[in-house]
Amino acid sequence: MTIQKFVRHNYKRIDAYSGINQVRQDLLQGEVFAVQDKETIIGLLSWYDIAAKPYNLVIDCISRKPPVFTHQSVEEVFNLMQQHNAEALLVYQQQTCVGMIYKKDLTAHFRYALLEQAEITKTIVHDIRNYISNISSITEIVTKQQRKKETAELLSYAAAACHSSLELLQELLFLDQLEQYDENRQRQPVNVHTLLQECVHTVTASATQKQITINYVATKLEWHVLGDTASLKRAFLNILNNAVKFTRVKGQITVTASAKKNQHIIVSVKDNGIGIPPNMKDRIFDKFTRVKRKGTLGEESTGLGMYITRQIVEMYAGNIRVESVENRGSVFLVEFPLLPTA
Repeated sequence: MTIQKFVRHNYKRIDAYSGINQVRQDLLQGEVFAVQDKETIIGLLSWYDIAAKPYNLVIDCISRKPPVFTHQSVEEVFNLMQQHNAEALLVYQQQTCVGMIYKKDLTAHFRYALLEQAEITKTIVHDIRNYISNISSITEIVTKQQRKKETAELLSYAAAACHSSLELLQELLFLDQLEQYDENRQRQPVNVHTLLQECVHTVTASATQKQITINYVATKLEWHVLGDTASLKRAFLNILNNAVKFTRVKGQITVTASAKKNQHIIVSVKDNGIGIPPNMKDRIFDKFTRVKRKGTLGEESTGLGMYITRQIVEMYAGNIRVESVENRGSVFLVEFPLLPTA
């Protein structure tokens, strides 16, 4: 896209031999003036110029910025503005000055384009999720009705692929919500005991399929932290699902909640699974981490779960860390400040 549609043909001008004081207030408010000597435009004047050259006359303060032309692209001109610290540039068509282009107009254009692209992406992800959900439901129905072993196996692979795709799409949608999180969003006291009970109950089905035992121990039932229930639940579910995924059949997971000097709560999720190799441990909280591994029964990973978990934990002034020994298991430790009791 060229800059033609962003060119302002009506812009403020000032005589090169005018005194600075008559436009100082306008410059402080972000105005940019085209400086002319008789009928010829010879440069630009902005607040940055009078700050760098505090002289009395306009001609002594003006900066010589590179001219741009109507056929140049938006990206090219914006980069020029960045390089020369320019809030505006003069625009020419051949040898004639036809107007001025402002950095704030290009910035607004880029911001709108990004928002529009994000909205399009979100719509596509929602649509794909619906299609995959339908395919997953159909394969599940057909699998139950299908008696031929080979066909049933193929359908089970298709169902697994649908499940992995849906999981990734759900993570992407949640990540989009997270990255647009409003700091002013209302936060409520959240009962940690109730939250953890719900999370353990949610993952019980997948744990039972692997004959994994989940034990939950809390030394107190009325601990509260300040946050959003849905987000905190997502964080702990990610940790628990991770533990189930990387724990062997007939393994064990222990969830404990305890207080630290009655000021912080520490939630521990410990498993006796396959652990994390030392060279992977520092990268498991990275976005789209490349240390993705399959679970003990071949379960897929999206590479987003632990990144999302850390973002949520830190959003509510908490911290998360992991301790692990390869082939012996892992323990994830999450710490939040406690709300004072009445």
